[in-house]
Amino acid sequence: MASSRSGCLRPFLVAVILFTSISIAILYVVYNSGQYLYEEDETSAYLIEGALVFDGENWLPGTPKVLIVDGKIQCMGPDCQLPVGSKTINAAGMTLLPGLTDLQVQFYRPTKEYEGLSNPERLLRFTKQRPEVRQNFHKAGVTQVRSCGDALKNIMALREQMEDLQFSGPDIYIVGPMITAVGGHPAVTEYAGNEYLIQEACRQVKDVEDMKQIIQELADNRVNTIKMVFTSFGGKVARLSNEALIAGIEMATSKGLLVSVLTGTEEEMVTAAEAGATLIEYGTRFPISAETAKLLRDRG
Repeated sequence: MASSRSGCLRPFLVAVILFTSISIAILYVVYNSGQYLYEEDETSAYLIEGALVFDGENWLPGTPKVLIVDGKIQCMGPDCQLPVGSKTINAAGMTLLPGLTDLQVQFYRPTKEYEGLSNPERLLRFTKQRPEVRQNFHKAGVTQVRSCGDALKNIMALREQMEDLQFSGPDIYIVGPMITAVGGHPAVTEYAGNEYLIQEACRQVKDVEDMKQIIQELADNRVNTIKMVFTSFGGKVARLSNEALIAGIEMATSKGLLVSVLTGTEEEMVTAAEAGATLIEYGTRFPISAETAKLLRDRG
């Protein structure tokens, strides 16, 4: 009889523990559910006065007014009129300039800000799509970022949440997973041992046909551009074949996608440029020849 009671009690205790844990988790998330969400201001028009204004090319003379209505600049100059119900911002002593762009961002890489957090808090912040990262960009005047090598599902979800105004943050220009050789960077370097990032933030290419399938997958997911890794770091890791690189650039270009190529030597830069790369990243640590410089210039 005692054995029978013990057998019945054990599942009951497990159920109680699970129920309690789930309840605490739900309460924790609900309690914090209002954090980090997009906050829509009822004011639809702002007039900024007193700031020095740089329009991206020139400093505007004097201290012109800048009128913003429904999130868009409607007027810049001394004669801008303030609509009824709008708000005036005194920006004397400040500078107004276009938003900055960060071209190399990985939203989901671990940071020092996470070291002192509890596991529930870490989970919440990831659920809320890294609020401290998004807020820090805006505080620094960055309004657009280029996401390189982020897990595709995460970054696509974040872009959709921001488009739907669920979250606030900079506009996201998605590169998606980095395309590399089987055994190439960053799969066996920065992401080594992290199976999730290897699977979701990388695409390891075996051959030309594999490359074409991957380009098609990323195009179907509406990435903005493609990034390929075309360096072996001096023979330390595997590198894409020339044929795969060329085939990938050709296919991506045919789909209207720009292609950036990460290189490490002058030879790799030349191959990437001749294959039609839009952008070469890192380039090389060593001086390049005049011929290579001319090739880069002529290729734009």
